[in-house]
Amino acid sequence: MLISDIKPTAGMSQARPAAGLQDREMSKMENSKASRTAQGTAFFRAIESTRPERERVCFDPVAKKFLGPSVRLAGTSRRIAALWYALLKRQGLGHMYGEVVTRTKYIDDRLEESLHSGIEQVIILGAGYDSRACRFDNRAGRVRFFELDHPATQVLKRRALARARGPEPAGVTYVPIDFGKDDLASRLLEAGYQETRLTFFIWEGVTMYLKPDSIDETLRFVAGRSPRGSSIVFNYVIRSRDGSAVDDKNVKQTLERMRKMGEPVVFGLLESNVKDFLEARGFGSVQNAPCAEVGRAYFEAVGRKQEIAAHLGIAYARTV
Repeated sequence: MLISDIKPTAGMSQARPAAGLQDREMSKMENSKASRTAQGTAFFRAIESTRPERERVCFDPVAKKFLGPSVRLAGTSRRIAALWYALLKRQGLGHMYGEVVTRTKYIDDRLEESLHSGIEQVIILGAGYDSRACRFDNRAGRVRFFELDHPATQVLKRRALARARGPEPAGVTYVPIDFGKDDLASRLLEAGYQETRLTFFIWEGVTMYLKPDSIDETLRFVAGRSPRGSSIVFNYVIRSRDGSAVDDKNVKQTLERMRKMGEPVVFGLLESNVKDFLEARGFGSVQNAPCAEVGRAYFEAVGRKQEIAAHLGIAYARTV
């Protein structure tokens, strides 16, 4: 989702969100294919993070640093964030907002558990504007983060962090990679990945854009080149038995947006087959659920009702 997909309407001028869309820096970011969905998800996280602690589901105070100067106000002002959120809902993107917030919270919780369990490495596949190396940097020195992504996105991300935060978070290794062409094992091993160290793999917002061969290659690497008890968490498109996505108007519009952005959805899983799919590839202790189901519990816990994309699931599993 691009911020430029959201069309400002009457009532938004007082917050001036459209001004940021003309900002030169934002224009560069939006014209970079590698940064498009990363920017949209950071925007959603930034809006959620303005809510009072008792009302919010996830908290990512770093997200706003990846937005252009004017749009960044959505991550610093509750009033402006509320206006943007109202516009998201009006334009049929409320369900995607709910999904992004849900998966952020779910992955944060699994990472926190893993850190307490003694993991030594975190691998973020297709990192985009993931901020966990910053938000969990109190473990720096004991836990090493590897962020893998397209080099264009990494350049934009590191520039944004340098402008807003100063030094980059400690213990982070940036690994430029083209997932469609480069060998994952080679790139990680060259960067210093240790196969004998307990590792947590994050694969957020990526699987739906990869071909089945690339999915299998990544899962083979995780299962075969990390010690028993390492884990992976990822979200995926839920496919119906006839191979199509869930039949929902908002979902169809979202998938069409992605196609026009040059990022068509090419991979999905039957929800009922996820456990067997992962066990056949060397994983156990599989947890799997639709994001809508997981998110409903999160939002109800803070007294909120929220629409959440029905076509996405989230899975977590350990190597055996």
